[in-house]
Amino acid sequence: NELPFDCELIVVNLPGDVLAEAVPFSRQRAAKDPPESFGGYLQLDDGMHYVEESKTLTHVAGQPLDRGRLYSVTVLFHTLLWSDNQVPLIEWTRLNLHLFPLHQLMELSKPGKLVLAEYFSKLFWHDFGSFHEADANKKGFISREDITRCAEGLYGQGVPEVCISNVLTSCDYDGDGVISKADFLRASFACFEVRSTFRSSTAVFDLEWLKAFSMHVLGETQVPEEGLVTDFMNELVGQADGCVSQSHMIAWLDRSFRLDRVTVPGQNLERPAMKTLEAKICEMLSEADDQALSPKA
Repeated sequence: NELPFDCELIVVNLPGDVLAEAVPFSRQRAAKDPPESFGGYLQLDDGMHYVEESKTLTHVAGQPLDRGRLYSVTVLFHTLLWSDNQVPLIEWTRLNLHLFPLHQLMELSKPGKLVLAEYFSKLFWHDFGSFHEADANKKGFISREDITRCAEGLYGQGVPEVCISNVLTSCDYDGDGVISKADFLRASFACFEVRSTFRSSTAVFDLEWLKAFSMHVLGETQVPEEGLVTDFMNELVGQADGCVSQSHMIAWLDRSFRLDRVTVPGQNLERPAMKTLEAKICEMLSEADDQALSPKA
């Protein structure tokens, strides 16, 4: 019910003062007595804190809100443009149309249902345990049969085949039909719930952290074979011995996302919603041009 229609998600860098206005604006109808049903109620993650009594957003990313800082925020693309008349977000978009070049819209946004399906498919591995626990016969890889066995052990008989397929394909980075140690390491790193167990106090991940993380998720008592960890670090940051920043992580997640990695019944891979988004941005650009050409009073 949260995503009843095809929609696009986009990550934007929103100023703190825009966030401070947008969140209470989206909740003003819910604060009425009696509350009014409203689809534009902005949801917050667990690092954000909103005080209902004062209608104030106080914390973002676990820290006090800084109105002068830029925050990476995931929103429904249409919310930035027109949906539910989210005035603070729409006005910010009008002033920042240069951030949404028409020829890059397909790359800037991602279909919401597919993003969620891929993420939660990866999250299955967190419940399954380590690579060695899932690899029943110590084959050196995880097969579809292993996934089915683990899923039924956790959730009982009758796990839908589409779920089994999505768990496999969401993590099969090289497309060979099985999950290798390299695949498993990448899928585990892509999942916040798994990664956060080894979160660095400096919010970056270096080679030593990645070695320890790989030992944990693979279930090994020593650093995995040479090349497995350094190759992944090189993939993340462009060098074998470096540190992974938040920007590196976001860029890697974006590069590794594929529309066909998971299946969502009814999802249109041609992304018809993009045509509506493109048309709205064109309309905003035209309005901006008209205003620029209008004679000043």
